[in-house]
Amino acid sequence: MTMTAKEMQLRQLLDEMNGAIDQVKKFNEILDNIKNGKPIDEVNFDRIYVQHESTEINDIVMLVAKTIESLFKVIYCILDKERLEFERDIMRYRNKVKMLLQWGPDGSQEAGYHRKEDLQYPYMEAVALYVDFAKPYPHRQFSIKVLPEKCPWNLNEIVEADIQELKQMLIDIGDK
Repeated sequence: MTMTAKEMQLRQLLDEMNGAIDQVKKFNEILDNIKNGKPIDEVNFDRIYVQHESTEINDIVMLVAKTIESLFKVIYCILDKERLEFERDIMRYRNKVKMLLQWGPDGSQEAGYHRKEDLQYPYMEAVALYVDFAKPYPHRQFSIKVLPEKCPWNLNEIVEADIQELKQMLIDIGDK
């Protein structure tokens, strides 16, 4: 199966995103070494290489994570007033992701990107953000327990799909 130009662009961006995540992990390792008293001249600074694009990719990762977190908030919210605010957040984050990815008006049909595992890192970030949000509220404790371990959506779905459709996909995962 050949990939379209949009699919190749998304594949490249996701590969760069994974590379940026690796760079952040390396940077954190170096910081830990410094914090643990390792002399600075022994720290291998050659391992740090952060490009301008990496910053943009980190922005995309965080925006996707915030979109998913807001989606959890909408799905598990019991107050209409809050739900509307979280839906606005989803739209705002989606628009920023589309802008950074230069998403076309027909992007979802053209790209057809279906690898959910590529979103596992932003998904886990979203789960952590949501757990921090929900933990203080007893009525939200159930929602923390039912979140799937693996991301149930791909990038196209997160950016383009109707919220109710995404909610149903999450429910369907829980029913299995």
